[in-house]
Amino acid sequence: MYAGGDFVIAGDKGSSCFASWLLEAPVPVLIQKFDVALLGEGVRLAWSVSHDDDLASFRIYRREGNGERVELLERDVSSNVDHYLDKKIKPATTYRYRLAAVQRDGTEILSPEQTLTTHAATFTLHPNIPNPFNPLTTIRFSIPEKERVTISIHDVTGALVARLLDRELDAGDNSIQWNGMSSSGTPVASGSYFVRLRAGSKTLSHKMLLLK
Repeated sequence: MYAGGDFVIAGDKGSSCFASWLLEAPVPVLIQKFDVALLGEGVRLAWSVSHDDDLASFRIYRREGNGERVELLERDVSSNVDHYLDKKIKPATTYRYRLAAVQRDGTEILSPEQTLTTHAATFTLHPNIPNPFNPLTTIRFSIPEKERVTISIHDVTGALVARLLDRELDAGDNSIQWNGMSSSGTPVASGSYFVRLRAGSKTLSHKMLLLK
């Protein structure tokens, strides 16, 4: 027997040789792209697939470090979903993602694993958004470790106007809103105020402007 690149010639004594093509069905590449990217809000996963009548749904799997694989999402293919934002992430942590194209018989075709490590959190008080505001604004902040955190609002004399938060939080990014109300539940006057972030022995503050 002689095996060529695309065909086989086989024969024996007393019989004529014959050639036959080796025909193989093409293997479909369902998952054409699967990308992960770290954004301010979380990890964005995006994908594209080729058309296949047997494709039923998508699943997204995630592993934290070398931990167990968990399912984050499943969507029917008819939903036309081609992206997902994973907001439940922690700082300085490695995540491993895979996309599964699920056939109607339940068979999964898995993408290569995509790995991403999030940034380490730092002690930060971001500018409130919007600023100036009336009457609602969002205060974003980050802490590098699990600590008791206090967020308070003060007037220009330093007097306490409202305490928005006073509890233990995990490390990472957080946010809270202020609606321009004092601790007694009354609207405060237009003017300048200071938001103060305290975590452990560390303190940060910045100025806000309420306009009515």
